[in-house]
Amino acid sequence: MERSFLLERAVGEAKWSDDDENQFEKLASAYLKKAPNGPYALDLRFKKAFIAYEKEKYDKAAPDLKLIGWSKDNTTHPKVLKAQDLYLDILNIKKDYKTLKEAAQALLSRGLEKGREDQMAKIRREAWFAEVGEVESKGQHQQAVSMYRAFAVENKGSELGARAWWNASQILFKSGDVAGGASMCSEMNTMFPGSENSKTCLEQAAQTFESIARLDLAAPVLFTLSELVAKLEPEKKMQWKETATDFLALSGDRASKERALTLYIKLADEKKAEGRLPVYEKSLPGCKGSSRRQIDHFDSRKD
Repeated sequence: MERSFLLERAVGEAKWSDDDENQFEKLASAYLKKAPNGPYALDLRFKKAFIAYEKEKYDKAAPDLKLIGWSKDNTTHPKVLKAQDLYLDILNIKKDYKTLKEAAQALLSRGLEKGREDQMAKIRREAWFAEVGEVESKGQHQQAVSMYRAFAVENKGSELGARAWWNASQILFKSGDVAGGASMCSEMNTMFPGSENSKTCLEQAAQTFESIARLDLAAPVLFTLSELVAKLEPEKKMQWKETATDFLALSGDRASKERALTLYIKLADEKKAEGRLPVYEKSLPGCKGSSRRQIDHFDSRKD
């Protein structure tokens, strides 16, 4: 045992040669074989693994680092925490995101102090997202959509959660499931309010629903869009509300037409208050008089 420490002192801070490494490993292994739980076991096992890690012998270092870091003993010992970090780093270097996610989850399940918990949660989240990205890159689109959706639902408060929802919707569009893509996009701003791609996703949803003659689904998307752009592009808010109301009036069922009637009256009041003629009075040929006659006009166009 003493010989291994003497060797370590002799090498000092210098990089270990292969000969020194092999000699230290033999001495350490001999001790560990005789006293696997002895007073020097943790130090020797960690040093052996750390030397291999420094020399980028990751496959050699990983087993001992995992054994140290995920042991149920001495969970807050500095060498245990260091072993955890080094093992997680190896998994990241090797791009083994699935194992990286699972390793971080195993630590989280122990109950950690706040700073360490946040660190492991971030590693798990980023590894999970990267894992799904690899599934997508392999062309396994259906599985990727399912995994992105699950990730997004669990990570609503993160930027990666919003990106996962967006990625899933775009995979659906590209794979030909335009209705599925539009459905996901219609929920984007509800799931992730104000996220980077909310406006684009809502526009995609509205355009797609219109193209497949689902004006009843396009209308609520446009109402959401009108509220979203109210601050960013206030001049477009009324435009989207008017288009949404038109879609309601043309959607076919009487309840939607009745709601459109109420909205047309409200829009007219808003326009007149601003000193402008309501757009629907200018844009719908033959619609003169009351809003009730406009609804009747839509009914006659559907027949």
